[in-house]
Amino acid sequence: MEVECKSQDNSVTSSSCSGVNGNEPLGSVTQQPDSEGGVQLRTSARVSKKLKLDSLAQTSTDKKELSHEEERKVEVPVSNEGKPRAKRVDWSTEDKCAFFEALNEYGKDIDAIHNYIIQKAKRRGGQETKTKDQVRFFYYRMWSILSKHINFPSYIKKQTQELYALINFGELRKKISLSHKKHYEKLSEMIYSGSTQLKFRGKVRKLRTPLCKALRKLNQIEESSEELRLPSCVTVELRPRYNEDWCRVQTLAQNPRVRSVQP
Repeated sequence: MEVECKSQDNSVTSSSCSGVNGNEPLGSVTQQPDSEGGVQLRTSARVSKKLKLDSLAQTSTDKKELSHEEERKVEVPVSNEGKPRAKRVDWSTEDKCAFFEALNEYGKDIDAIHNYIIQKAKRRGGQETKTKDQVRFFYYRMWSILSKHINFPSYIKKQTQELYALINFGELRKKISLSHKKHYEKLSEMIYSGSTQLKFRGKVRKLRTPLCKALRKLNQIEESSEELRLPSCVTVELRPRYNEDWCRVQTLAQNPRVRSVQP
């Protein structure tokens, strides 16, 4: 609501009704002339209100940006500097041989393989032994290398794939080091066919998949706990089946029982 009033110099001024909205000016506002210049200035209340809102919005935006910058400063990037990175452990030829020997015996039993490697190291008098985590890491590292070159059908279980690849690789590595694509083809042939021919030191040799305890257990082939024991000699005794035959042999003055010992 706008109220007009006249001053002594017949100038018109507008002011807002205090009952409408407190002290907030509405409409246009005419400022009183300065004592020195004597010039009146007429401004719009809407423009001043808009400028005030823009300044408040700008202030809130600056505060938000400042708070975001402070949060960025407070946030500490999570890094692995606190945790020491595991160093790659070098495996000697003896440790690798012990690993594959234990693999043929115990299959994917990391605890048993670890104990076997420790016992082998003690017999050699070695001081450094591999931990169980290192044995597990070596197992999966070898499998990740071989799985890139061997394609197994999808219906074969993962553990079966791992054992067949690693056991055949352990047998093949005794002759060559798998560094060429043809060598991986030989390994794949050995897995699927059970044998392969390999030229080694000028001679062609035939390598077979070892019939080890781990593969027997995997294929559910039962092993007899006790070997079949045979006697050193066998006694064979012949007798007449009917009484007529008995009597006939007796009339001939012969013994109706014949006993023979076979070595």
